[in-house]
Amino acid sequence: MLVDPWHEDDLAVVSDVGKYACTYTQQGDLLYAGSSTTTSHLVLRNSTGPDAAEVQCLLRRHNLSPGEVDGYFGEHTEAEVKRLQLQDHLPADGIVSQQTWQLLRHVR
Repeated sequence: MLVDPWHEDDLAVVSDVGKYACTYTQQGDLLYAGSSTTTSHLVLRNSTGPDAAEVQCLLRRHNLSPGEVDGYFGEHTEAEVKRLQLQDHLPADGIVSQQTWQLLRHVR
């Protein structure tokens, strides 16, 4: 179960999804999901690990559905990254670079 941490008194809310947990916290106007703090690592199709899990968790926080949060950047994650990029008028290449990290980490 994903909980919207911005409607809770405690900003650290844990949701166990797949093999990674989405633990949402906010620092200033930046959102973090507990797997990675990067704002610049390049994450793309077939990437694995904490950066990919962070992307998946942040996509969920933006009401997008990347599939299971398993740390694998597959076709579902790529499709939702493209959707986010289109919504915010960026080139929809499905690659999480610095501009896309800014979108993912921005609290709306």
